[in-house]
Amino acid sequence: MELLSVEIKLLLAIHAGQPVVKGEDVHTLRQLIAKGYAVGVDASDGDGDEYIEVRLTPSGREIASDLYTDE
Repeated sequence: MELLSVEIKLLLAIHAGQPVVKGEDVHTLRQLIAKGYAVGVDASDGDGDEYIEVRLTPSGREIASDLYTDE
């Protein structure tokens, strides 16, 4: 599955330990969640603009590791 550059950037940030996603990155995170690469807890006040406890799934970690290997 092809990933967009913004998805790759966020995937690598989460892999590096970024536990919170806010603002414009939330849309990208939702795409990663829909693809099964990440999980997180919606911590927004109903407006859906913040996720906490964000982490990669095993398949997301595998893709991130492959991206590091390709560099």
